[in-house]
Amino acid sequence: MLIIVPVAFAILSVVWMSCLLLEGAHTLKSMEQQRETLLKLETAGSVGSQMIFQIRELPLEADVGPSLAKIAAMKEQLSKDEFNILASDTDIPGQESDARAKAQLLRQEILKLLDKTAIYLNKRETMHSKRITFLRKELFATGLAFQNLSEAIVKLERSANEEAPAKLARIRQNLFVSLVLVVFFDVAITIALAYLFSDNILKRLRSISHNLQMLATGGALLPRQSGEDEIAVLDAVLHDANRRVQDARRQQLVILENAAEIILSLDGRLKIMSISSAAVRYWHFQEEDLLGKSLVSLTVQAQRIRQDFEKLQQQQQSGELEFAVRCGDGVERIFSWSVSFLPDGGGEKFTCVARDITAQRQTENLKNNFIAMVSHDLRTPINSIGVSLAILQSGKSGPVPSQVVQELQLVENNIQKVTGLMNGLLELDKIESGRGVLQTESLHTFNIFSSAKKHVRHSADQREIKLDGPHGDGYIAADSLKLTEAVCSLLIYCIGRSASGGTIRMQTEIKHGEVEMRISDGGAQISLAEQQLLFEHFSSISLTVARAIVHAHGGRLAISSTKEQTCLSIFLPALPLPDDEEDL
Repeated sequence: MLIIVPVAFAILSVVWMSCLLLEGAHTLKSMEQQRETLLKLETAGSVGSQMIFQIRELPLEADVGPSLAKIAAMKEQLSKDEFNILASDTDIPGQESDARAKAQLLRQEILKLLDKTAIYLNKRETMHSKRITFLRKELFATGLAFQNLSEAIVKLERSANEEAPAKLARIRQNLFVSLVLVVFFDVAITIALAYLFSDNILKRLRSISHNLQMLATGGALLPRQSGEDEIAVLDAVLHDANRRVQDARRQQLVILENAAEIILSLDGRLKIMSISSAAVRYWHFQEEDLLGKSLVSLTVQAQRIRQDFEKLQQQQQSGELEFAVRCGDGVERIFSWSVSFLPDGGGEKFTCVARDITAQRQTENLKNNFIAMVSHDLRTPINSIGVSLAILQSGKSGPVPSQVVQELQLVENNIQKVTGLMNGLLELDKIESGRGVLQTESLHTFNIFSSAKKHVRHSADQREIKLDGPHGDGYIAADSLKLTEAVCSLLIYCIGRSASGGTIRMQTEIKHGEVEMRISDGGAQISLAEQQLLFEHFSSISLTVARAIVHAHGGRLAISSTKEQTCLSIFLPALPLPDDEEDL
């Protein structure tokens, strides 16, 4: 409708204006014809007066041939010139028609005068009267016709002069009024249609605006709009987005209510402004008891906690904190705090996520106690057993039977295994706690493989395992002793799982800026489940230590296993070769 109605009105306006323009053109054409007729009439009058004068001035000589010839020429002129043209235009009524009739009458009277003059010239010798007397009647009629034509011309000219401005003014007025009416109705129709449609559009847009506000605040949306235009599509998108947001909010609410972390917001004075329901489970407080309460009042290190939060606020950054909270059941629990500073948060200055790590810290304490026990309580008696065993094997306490010697050798092997296990636990604890310092230097992986190969050759020979390599070389930054220890652990693992007569291959490749130290064997395939647990704590101390050493170097340890072979790979950042080795 917004398009059809203006287009239809425009077409009607064009047709109306075209009719007015055609009418004006017709009027202008009539005026032009009137002027042309007036000009012809004036010309006819002028020609008539000249002919009358020429007739009167004809010479009265003995030879009348030239005079008769002039009379014939004038007759021919009357049949071809303006008089004849005027006589043919008989379809115009009114004053023009009367003037044309008088012009035709003048022509007829002139013809009569010419005929009478020719008679007179032919009979002049037999006539005794003067020419003027002989032609008096015709001259009088011709003069009267000329006078009537002159009066008609004057009357017609006066009428034309009086009517022309009025006709032109009427044409201009009609066009102006028509244009004003067309513009007025066009504007009125446009405003009316715009109002009708804009009012409908505004109502629909207000509905969209309301739905946007409800989408942001979580309120109920107005019913979905019908139609397939852009506004209806946008409203459908908003309803779909609202459904998704409501689902996400419900999921978020479920997650927050069942989350193991406590989520809360604090103001600049560390007062709790909002807190999740997890506080009821972990802090044993009700939410209303915590709102408005200072977080510092729940802690045992108030001064340090204030300083930590002030530091985060001054630096306008996030951070990780750890401190204990006195819970509602009287128990102090340790929480890890992820704190984010909100520079434009209004009343809220911090958002915090608190995670209970009490059990983790207790486990760490147990591990530390266990490590201390291994380091002190077990190492001392094992060392004593080792010394006593050495004395027995030396024979200083007396001869030892051969059967006892074998048993003592078995005991010594077990003591070495226990000692290696304790050393591995201590090494792992030292690396994970950050107390182990790496003595890094630029190394060739070929040398690392070669050194590790020497350390495990005896074990490989006992199982008749062939050590193939090392092949290839790479340049890395590493602690030679630590990395060699890690490679030895991987080789020992591969030797232990390889069948007698098997082959273990050592190879180095450089890929995408990394050096891959790959150890492959032909043992049985390792399942994915076993691969995931292979380097975990207490699955294999030596492999766990190897992974910790590789991670301490900024690298990673990977495993891939198929029916044909199993590969253990150490990936470390590659260094560019020294200038003196690039030339080799």
